[in-house]
Amino acid sequence: MVNKLKKIYIFSFIAILVLLTLLYFNKSKHKQDSIFSNIQLNEEPILPKGKYSPKLKLRKNSYRLHRKVAKRKGTDVINSFDELTQYINNGELIKIENKQGYVIHKLTHSKPYLTKNSAKILEQIGQQFYADTDGKSYFTVTSLTRSSGSQKKLNKSNINATKGISTHCYGVSFDISYMRFNGKKEWNDPLKVKLELILAQLQKEGKIYVLREKQSACYHITAR
Repeated sequence: MVNKLKKIYIFSFIAILVLLTLLYFNKSKHKQDSIFSNIQLNEEPILPKGKYSPKLKLRKNSYRLHRKVAKRKGTDVINSFDELTQYINNGELIKIENKQGYVIHKLTHSKPYLTKNSAKILEQIGQQFYADTDGKSYFTVTSLTRSSGSQKKLNKSNINATKGISTHCYGVSFDISYMRFNGKKEWNDPLKVKLELILAQLQKEGKIYVLREKQSACYHITAR
């Protein structure tokens, strides 16, 4: 009788564990599905698949070039996030939200705003990535517009963070993670290659400057 009860308890315990596991994965799936729906993954791609030269490669653009275009095409240096309002009200900065091909990561040192030209470039990258992955994938934007104050705080925790005024402080730069695709933080070489080809093509067309940041595992992109 005792052995029979033990078997019943063990069986019940295993059944509860299986049920909890299924509930957890189902909840995770719904959470990911909600992210997908936010970026309209059920829609047809806006752009056709890209055609890339086999010789096309992503090049490293010096930060000097990023700064040069930021000073010319961006806002004045944003010293604090309180200053964002004036640039938003006069139309120099617009809000960036999840769209086809990309989602905005939880931001700690930046705000989801960019100049109109930078926002247009980001949308183009997202739409092309969505098309090149047959409408099945999205990438993650990890940083957008910073203030000089938030940049100083970032310098303390990130050795790759630019000393002095960052191009993020002009509203023209954004970072795209090369290790966060479809809501997962892991290495995905096929998707990374597709993203690099898109960036390399825009780089070739003179639309962006790009820097690969190893510690942050992202591409620092400045719209030209």
